[in-house]
Amino acid sequence: MKIAFTKANANNNYDIFSMNADGSGVTQLTFSPSQEIDPSWSPDRTKIAYASTKNGSYDIWVMLANGAMPFRLTTNDLAQETAPAWSPDGTRIAYVSAANGAWRVLITDVTTKVTTPLFTGTLTNTSAPAWSPDGKRIAFQTDPTATSCGIHIADVGGSGNVFDFTGPGYGAPCITPSWSPDGKKLAWEELVAGGGIMVMTANVDGTGGYNGLTFGAPFVDRWPVWGSR
Repeated sequence: MKIAFTKANANNNYDIFSMNADGSGVTQLTFSPSQEIDPSWSPDRTKIAYASTKNGSYDIWVMLANGAMPFRLTTNDLAQETAPAWSPDGTRIAYVSAANGAWRVLITDVTTKVTTPLFTGTLTNTSAPAWSPDGKRIAFQTDPTATSCGIHIADVGGSGNVFDFTGPGYGAPCITPSWSPDGKKLAWEELVAGGGIMVMTANVDGTGGYNGLTFGAPFVDRWPVWGSR
């Protein structure tokens, strides 16, 4: 079992490294004066996607797990493209593309490099894409509104169907959605009054209400990730 991570050197230059789960075998995978961040393993653990400024702006790149054969997946020099997330079958990568002061989620086929938007609606600043376990939907975050805390679910494939996964406390940002392994629940973090952040969960179909798992202010509880059990 390997762990990929980003490490900065004395010049504040970031490269991608890997190591064994016990901390041994630290290996540098990228060697570049540019910035390499956001490593993401392919489902079969043979490849790593990451964001790199090798061509100026951040693009999504893919390399083998040992650092060999890196290639540039996205080529939009007018956008900053980061936060790659592999589809469960390893054929596509969703990521955040930032241009002209706005963010949106795009999906690129790893083989053909064909790129499509997750959806074509009017939601602003979409980011933090998270694939459902079956690869049919993506949860993501947007700016909160008077009627939504900012978590949404979109069908993959251009149907245009976007489910507004609202949480309690409209207008309070909900961010970093994470699917349960069975695809029936989402966890996310929500900003609450007093400056705290709490971890929430709910059924994806909207039944059963919302569950606050942590206490919020004055505590800051972030980045929920589901285990396999």
